[in-house]
Amino acid sequence: VGAWVLACVHRERGELVEARTLAARAVHDTEEIHDTSLLLRFSLDLADICHQLDDSIGEAEALRRSVSAARKSSDTLREGLGQAMEQRRLAAAAQRIAVAAQEAAARDPLTGLANRLGLERTAPAMLARAVDDGRTPWLVLIDVDWFKGVNDDAGHAAGDSALREIAQLLRRECRSDDLVARWAGDEFVILLGDASGDRDA
Repeated sequence: VGAWVLACVHRERGELVEARTLAARAVHDTEEIHDTSLLLRFSLDLADICHQLDDSIGEAEALRRSVSAARKSSDTLREGLGQAMEQRRLAAAAQRIAVAAQEAAARDPLTGLANRLGLERTAPAMLARAVDDGRTPWLVLIDVDWFKGVNDDAGHAAGDSALREIAQLLRRECRSDDLVARWAGDEFVILLGDASGDRDA
């Protein structure tokens, strides 16, 4: 940079031979440290000085270096953009996995209903909305009778099938804004967003 500054000073004074020598040194030193942005600027200045001196060979060489620097700069930028896009793609994929993991953690794998964690996450906001809208929420607790007998007599596969059917029945009979959850084992919880009327209850 110092050589380039001195080259600019000599050029302003009309001392073009000295300016060319210093500009050539700046270009050479910049090539040594592989700084393409400085190399592009310095080589274009060197080409201008050579042009003023009618040094066509020096001008052509300086322009060749500037083109090479521009190409390297473009390649570096393209590579950096490619890496940035890949990082963004990976970040988006990681975010999708994290969201899916959070959703899976809040859902019962057997029935597809919300689990206890899902209920605990969703219920506060649902209750707050109901209160804000002047609605009366209801909490329905369901404990399936004789379920242990189904497991003992028919096996756990039959018990799982029964739990899935019960879950489907509950989901079908509830409204879309009601929350149906499997609390544990054969226990289910339904949070009704509005059960203020006798018919709804």
